[in-house]
Amino acid sequence: MFGFVTIRDSEVGILERKRGGLKMEPGQFVARDRLHNGIQAETLTPGAYWFNRFIWNVRKIPISYIGVGYIGIVYAIDGRPLREGQTKGAYVDCNLYQDGEAFLSNGGKKGEQARHLLPGMYRINPHLFRVLVIPEKKEDKKGINVEDNSPPADDKITAHMISRFDDLE
Repeated sequence: MFGFVTIRDSEVGILERKRGGLKMEPGQFVARDRLHNGIQAETLTPGAYWFNRFIWNVRKIPISYIGVGYIGIVYAIDGRPLREGQTKGAYVDCNLYQDGEAFLSNGGKKGEQARHLLPGMYRINPHLFRVLVIPEKKEDKKGINVEDNSPPADDKITAHMISRFDDLE
């Protein structure tokens, strides 16, 4: 009935409540508190866990990797809706999208996120976030695109500045 699960350093555990929980609200895709049935926002970090296999299912997936010279554009699948006219969700404290519970609890918004991910490894729940990995454009100190000498679009300046200056904190 109970099962032992080990999550390795190169993995993230995705937790799903199969039965015995509450139904999620309409429009909600990810469960927030282990009380609701469905895929949970919470992920499992490396370690050993015991779960009742009648209630819980645990899937292990590889952690997300963004290589040098690339950035990750993050899209939230669940969260609060964007305000009218808003194109990107402002960054909320959620450990670079690795804490889905915090993202949802702190008012994270659905859709594209203003903060991009820099090269590195991340434990991100793919049921809550999609990460599009693209080549990073090289810009000089004035924000000019080195590859074609053009200034970035206004929305790209904001996203670029947020992703760079947040890392200085």
